[in-house]
Amino acid sequence: MSRYESSKKRQKMDDSSKFEISSIEQMSQSLPQKLRVPDTNCLIIKKNANVKKTLDRLLQILIGGDDSIVLTAQNENIQKMFTILEIIKQKALQNENNSDTIIGDSNVTLEFVEYHQYNKLDYLRVLKPSRAPSTEYKSVDDDASRRSEIMNNPLTKQDKELLEVEKPISVPILTVYLRFARSGASISQDQGLIMNGWSFQKSK
Repeated sequence: MSRYESSKKRQKMDDSSKFEISSIEQMSQSLPQKLRVPDTNCLIIKKNANVKKTLDRLLQILIGGDDSIVLTAQNENIQKMFTILEIIKQKALQNENNSDTIIGDSNVTLEFVEYHQYNKLDYLRVLKPSRAPSTEYKSVDDDASRRSEIMNNPLTKQDKELLEVEKPISVPILTVYLRFARSGASISQDQGLIMNGWSFQKSK
C-alpha cells in the first residue's frame, strides 16, 4: 500500500466516525410525529418552488380545517421560505382586518386571529471532496535536483484521486412551525419545543 493509499484510508476512517451524511428530506421525515401535524402539512421549500403555487397549497391546508403548517428550507432557499412565510401570515390574518384573502381567483374566509411561530436552525454535516492537487508545481526550493525530481515524476491520475480529501462542510437548514388560532380560541406556548432549542415568536 502506497503512502497515498494509507493516508486516504486513515482519512476515511476518521471522517466516518465524526460525520453522518444526511439530507433535508431525511431530516424532515421525523417532523410530523415530533410536531404532531399531518405529513401533508409539512413542506420542503426548494430552489424551483413556485411561490404562488406554494401559497395556494398552504391556504388550502388552512381552509381545510387545519391550523398548523411546517416549512423547511436549506441554504439559499431559506430566503424564499421567509418570503412565503410572511405572505401566508399576512393572508391568514387578513380577515381580522375585514379584508378578503384571495386563493387562485376566489375570495376565501379565514377565521384566524393569532399565530405562534417556532423556529429551529440545524446543520447538516456533509463531506465534500476537495480539488485534486495540480501537477504544476511552483517551488521556491533552490535545489535544482529536487525540482527536477518533482517535475519528472508528476502525480498520476490514481494518485490525484487518492490525495483528494473529503472535507466536512455545514449546510444550514431552517424549520419553521406555524400554529394559528381561530376566532374565539386560544393557543398556548409549547414549552417542550422551547426546551428543545426552538425559538419562539407570536403575532401579538
